[in-house]
Amino acid sequence: MQNRIFFLLLPVLGALGLILSLGRVALDPSLSNVFYNADSLFFSVIYQELFLKSTANFLITLKGWIWTPALYFFPDLVQYFGLRTIYLFLGKGAWEATHLTYAFLQWSLVLFGILYLLKTVYKEEFGIQRSAVLLAFGYFAGSILFFFKKDLFVFLPGFHGGNLTSLSWAWAFYYQWEEKKNAKSFCVLAFFVFVFALSDLIFLPYYLVPLLSLHLFQLLRERNLLKAKRIAYFYFPIFLGIVFARIAYQALRKNPFVFFPGTLVSANVGNGSKTAKLEIYNLFHSFLVFTRENWIYLVVLLLCGTALYVLRKKEEEINARKSGVGREDEKERESLKEVREEDKVRKSREKEREVENTKSRELEFLFLSLGILVPVLFLCYGFSLGFTGREGIQEIGRYFGSILLSSLGLSFLVLRKLADHPNRRVALGILLLVLIGSLSLFSISQGIGLVYSSPKLDCLDKYARERNWKRGLASFWYVRPMRIFSQQKLEPDDYLYDLMLFYWQNNLSWFERKEQYRFAILDGLDEKKVIETFGQPKEVLNCENIKIFSFSEEDPSKSLKFVEENQEKINLWKLSNSRF
Repeated sequence: MQNRIFFLLLPVLGALGLILSLGRVALDPSLSNVFYNADSLFFSVIYQELFLKSTANFLITLKGWIWTPALYFFPDLVQYFGLRTIYLFLGKGAWEATHLTYAFLQWSLVLFGILYLLKTVYKEEFGIQRSAVLLAFGYFAGSILFFFKKDLFVFLPGFHGGNLTSLSWAWAFYYQWEEKKNAKSFCVLAFFVFVFALSDLIFLPYYLVPLLSLHLFQLLRERNLLKAKRIAYFYFPIFLGIVFARIAYQALRKNPFVFFPGTLVSANVGNGSKTAKLEIYNLFHSFLVFTRENWIYLVVLLLCGTALYVLRKKEEEINARKSGVGREDEKERESLKEVREEDKVRKSREKEREVENTKSRELEFLFLSLGILVPVLFLCYGFSLGFTGREGIQEIGRYFGSILLSSLGLSFLVLRKLADHPNRRVALGILLLVLIGSLSLFSISQGIGLVYSSPKLDCLDKYARERNWKRGLASFWYVRPMRIFSQQKLEPDDYLYDLMLFYWQNNLSWFERKEQYRFAILDGLDEKKVIETFGQPKEVLNCENIKIFSFSEEDPSKSLKFVEENQEKINLWKLSNSRF
């Protein structure tokens, strides 16, 4: 009874440890700058515009939005909008609560997805104790990411983290279809492949490369035509889901409200080709960057792979000894019927072990391919499009989250083996309890809070309150945090360095408002171009060493002329993208 209570509390304490780690975000600038950066606030701004403003009208406000290449509908958008609606009762701290709850829910879905995959493949009930160990370890791993401030994109909306959430579930649905072969499992697999593929195109290589590699390896080993036909049959719902996702995406691109820009094009379009030697160097350099940034995961993959191999060999030795003992006992038995029954039971157990070993190898192959083969293909694909360079792949973390899930999945497989024995389960539970407790105490010692505060934003709000600012110019990285967290309800518009319109994660109506620009944040904007366009500022202010121009409200003519020019640019852009 005491053991049962201990194991019931273990994942709860692990989850609490992750919650305490999330509580550090508000008070640690290095965490809050990541959590509340412009990209992660895309859905926040959409929700604000659609539902929270006094002028909000769903269809009217929706028109003119420019989306990201990945749609992030599910699970990102659904989760975020649902959580923000739940927190409508909160005044201060509602956005922060939504973001932090989203992070916790996202990581929980990753963990339960892996657990569901293991239960589906092994066709067994894990039991409370073994499940508790796995979940506690998973939540501890999430806390470790916060401790080292690494790969926090997995906790955020709009950073391809939804792929890590959905992948294990999608693999589990495939195995269910492979086993049951009924209409329900067919439809479930096709539907979720459709939803996940529509939401993020990166889901497809994450999902298909390991699965196809596994089946190709099996075909090369067995060289069985019948098996090839069976595998092709099992891929039909996946193919159907992909086709419907493609059709739906093309339909969405033709809608009159939201502009979906589609996939990115090569960075070298229109540029002269470089020498082959330099390009090859760029590819190798990207591999080095990837290895340097993810060495800990590569070590985990190596250790887990070795541990699984050793544990399997030990199991085989133990089973062989048991089988030998069984045969010796048979000679001593007088009843032939008893010998036959024992032989039947032994063969049944050996068959079960063989099936389990086969499934274990399949899962190991899937997770290893996810952590090694998928990143290699991504790097080569980036090289072919010209995205490699002296600094490697841009924003390398968010596109290579597969290695994180791979490490976590293989760790679960190792712990599943270790937690088979009751004594080892207890030992693992105690060890995890100590580690979780230590990290929780560290989080508490660093301070815990909810409401996000930025000295730079506080400074801007102070100036806005004193000078009655509302509308301004800024670069992309300032606009969304200001629109969401400004106490003075500042509404800056994002521009490129040369004051060209930035058609990315914003609404065209922002640039069309007949309202004067009262300030310009020069971090990311060309100071000379700003003066040329708006004239000399009335004041030159400073926030955290960032220069800010304040313009007089007495002469709005230059600002309104700039807005008219924006309208012409927008009309031309709409025409070029068939948006009229």
